[in-house]
Amino acid sequence: MSATSYELPEPLVDTQVRVYAERMGAFCYQSRSPVCEGRSVMHEGTPWQQCIAALRSRSADGPFVVSTAITVLVRQRSLSAPKALTTWLVDIAVEDGVAHARVYSTLPRLDVGPISVGPTDDVVVVAIKVLEAAMLKISFYDGQYTGDAASPTKLCDVEGSAVPFDRPPFFLLEEVFHVLEHCTDKYSTPCPSDDWFTAFIGRKAGTEVEPLVRLDVVARRGSVHATIVHEDGSRGDTAAVGYDEGDDVATIVRKILAVLLQ
Repeated sequence: MSATSYELPEPLVDTQVRVYAERMGAFCYQSRSPVCEGRSVMHEGTPWQQCIAALRSRSADGPFVVSTAITVLVRQRSLSAPKALTTWLVDIAVEDGVAHARVYSTLPRLDVGPISVGPTDDVVVVAIKVLEAAMLKISFYDGQYTGDAASPTKLCDVEGSAVPFDRPPFFLLEEVFHVLEHCTDKYSTPCPSDDWFTAFIGRKAGTEVEPLVRLDVVARRGSVHATIVHEDGSRGDTAAVGYDEGDDVATIVRKILAVLLQ
């Protein structure tokens, strides 16, 4: 997870990425040549963001081949304590302008897709689209949302993804809860300056974010509730829950969702 401008120090991570224009098993890559390679060394960001940065700083500019079967091999090694090595594999299948992917790692398996791809999108472009599609973006703003043109004050962004083990994928608010749960374990986000704040939740798609739902949050005298507004205009109110005076915005929304999902 990453809470922009409010994150605690992260270990320095060396991310090395290889992209292959074929589908391979876990060990076939040892005898195959990649289409391209990339590397990044970063403190900040999630593993997804570090991998995307490595792909964007690849050793060759391309364009690369277009393929209906793509494998992305990622090795991440922390260069500062605590030392750790993680290897993960992304299998991508492209058919009729749509990509589906399966991510294997030390974390539970993640299925991603469908993702729209263009007929000329090469293997690196498709790989970046897949990794970006796995990311939720939660943007917190101070004050009450009124829908007018005035720009509210942004407090922070939280980006991440959450994957269940051996069960169907989380529905949206479940995933938001788990992303915020991990975030609040590692990061401090700002506290609201007033009784109202707003959380916009979307799924990343390239440089854009597809809006999915908005939470209008009211926190007053130790009690907080939210109105959940969906993209189709439907809405509903959550039950009021308790919060502590020093709770930040991510912690408050996590507490609301914890009760909602019971």
